Amino acid sequence: NTDKLIAFVLEAENMMFEHPYHNRRHVADVVAGMYVFTLPGGCLYDLVHSSPLAMLSVVFAATIHDLQHTGVNNNFLSKTLHPLAIRHSDKSVNESHHLSSAFDLLGQDDYNFMENVEREDLITFRSLVIEMVMATDMKSHFSILDSFKMFQKARQEDPKSVKILTEMRNVF
Repeated sequence: NTDKLIAFVLEAENMMFEHPYHNRRHVADVVAGMYVFTLPGGCLYDLVHSSPLAMLSVVFAATIHDLQHTGVNNNFLSKTLHPLAIRHSDKSVNESHHLSSAFDLLGQDDYNFMENVEREDLITFRSLVIEMVMATDMKSHFSILDSFKMFQKARQEDPKSVKILTEMRNVF
């Protein structure tokens, strides 16, 4: 439902706070950058070119990856016993909040552009989005980067031996 998709994106933009970095301009930059990765030659092309659901997941995750960001890092939230840290048990506090805010919004009838999607596809979509947004937690940055480098190396050495969807899931 295109109207509900547009309504979702506009409301998500309205839900962003004005911080020097984690703001709507940052989100626009990330969405544009992620889109470039999905073009031929981009590192996500093989993942999305045959799967509209994967493409939607990538763009959606980029759109909501900092939804209602507090402007401070997870460690600060935990150390100050912020209500979000309490709610999310000190585990990827910001990322968990971004996801719950986005899926709460998506659950509202006016914004549920996924209402006619098969349940299995919705579960796959949620899983992909959750993996991608949780991967933005800087605590896991270096392990993800190492996995991605190994994936890229294997892909360059023998492209036919690498199952793209499986390997991309291993990266995230």
